[in-house]
Amino acid sequence: MPDIRTLDGVGDVRARLFAKKNIHTVEDLLSFFPRAYEDRTVEKQIFDCADGETVCIRAAVFSPVRETRIRKDMVIDSMQVSDESGMLKVFWYNSRFLKGKFRTGEEYIFYGTVKKNGTKREMAHPVFEKPGEQKETGRIVPVYPLWDRMTQGIMRKMMQQALSCCMLSEWIPKEILKKYQLMEKNRAARQMHAPEDAGLQEEARRRFAFEELLLLQLTLFRTKKQSEKLKKAPYPNRTCAWEMRFPFTLTNAQRHVIEEILEDFGKSTPMNRLVQGDVGSGKTAVAAAAMYVAARNGEQSALMAPTEILAKQHYETFCAL
Repeated sequence: MPDIRTLDGVGDVRARLFAKKNIHTVEDLLSFFPRAYEDRTVEKQIFDCADGETVCIRAAVFSPVRETRIRKDMVIDSMQVSDESGMLKVFWYNSRFLKGKFRTGEEYIFYGTVKKNGTKREMAHPVFEKPGEQKETGRIVPVYPLWDRMTQGIMRKMMQQALSCCMLSEWIPKEILKKYQLMEKNRAARQMHAPEDAGLQEEARRRFAFEELLLLQLTLFRTKKQSEKLKKAPYPNRTCAWEMRFPFTLTNAQRHVIEEILEDFGKSTPMNRLVQGDVGSGKTAVAAAAMYVAARNGEQSALMAPTEILAKQHYETFCAL
């Protein structure tokens, strides 16, 4: 798979930034999925927008950009735009790139959140473009996790390059894809980073979620098969768990689980068991019984606890038992 440096705009410095997220190849980049999406396909007229609604508005520039200096380090650029339904004030803070961007009377598409200010409506820091360009509006736009000097613009540009030059290898058999109605990998990657609509993006997400769970299951299955090949002498002494002096009477469930563990101790293959229960259901007592049997058979045990205080409490409890 091509190195990340094969993409335009990725030199040694940017490659080191990507490496912080364990992104070293173009395939790694395509596996770095968006954290959210902005639906920029919804277009409304100014008067129809509710307070706090994030939409696209197609409007003509009514007045030229006006620069207002609030303080030495704060400049607001604003202008009025309009459509058939009303007027909208759009403004940006410290955006020096706006000079010469707009021409009075020309139409633009603005994407942002509409706020009502009395009878007036305004939109701060909107994304804008000319109708027909459809690069920043009129589509579903991915929003990526950012770090250091990365921006959404950089990430989207890199992803578009990666989609155009990289073919991902499909490892899930066709019959599995067909059985579970899963999207092919390359198409799924495109729908994750440049979705045509919300439905296709959800199909792509489902495919990669399936892939992740399948890999996990296969790994666990392989680990289990490998452990089954290991041999361990059975514990000859498996009755002493009941000799422990618990300060309470074991429940039937606790006794049942301990009996299953003792049965596993009598086998020649290592035990791999998960004991699950609510807080206070007696999981630690079950662990103590298992550790006690291991000790009576000349073996060692390790008990992990999330805090040092709890570890000391367990040690004192086990010593008393």
